Amino acid sequence: MLISNGQASIENRVEERIFSSLYPRTITLEPHSSEETFEILASRARKALAPRSLHTGALDHISSSTENARFALCWLRAVARNADEAISKIDVIDSYPEAFGAYTERSLSDFTQHHQLLYSAIADLDEEIENGIRAGEIYQRYRKFCTAESTNSLSNRRLSDFLKELELLNLVEADYYYGGEKGKTREIRLQRP
Repeated sequence: MLISNGQASIENRVEERIFSSLYPRTITLEPHSSEETFEILASRARKALAPRSLHTGALDHISSSTENARFALCWLRAVARNADEAISKIDVIDSYPEAFGAYTERSLSDFTQHHQLLYSAIADLDEEIENGIRAGEIYQRYRKFCTAESTNSLSNRRLSDFLKELELLNLVEADYYYGGEKGKTREIRLQRP
């Protein structure tokens, strides 16, 4: 049994066929509740910010808006970086797009080139297609990007695992449909700020 807090660290050390035969399972822990997220943010704010520089309503808004503590911390960091005075709920709301962009960039920097190419394929297709994007369309665009980067593409099975990882990080949303010609299918949408 091999335990890791991120598959990227394992993938970079073993060949693709070996990694595939390991058949890794992702175990996800329950997301933090709003109260837990609030406590995490409050603890960090006490350590990092001057006293009385943060309104409780600002923390309430962040903690009630996301179950993702990693994103919540990134959001708090972004709003604190831009604030001139005490951070209010309005400041938090205004900083959301910047915080989401920073979170996306930071999350993708931890992953492999193939994760980044897959995400780029989704982003590229998201501009062209209004409704959800089928996984097959994403795989085709990903392969075009691999060709442009002179890199070998990965199997659909590996890419499916990568899509699940992006979904777990709230970078993409997926709707699952069962039945039909090809069994289970997914429609993917880019998560938007």
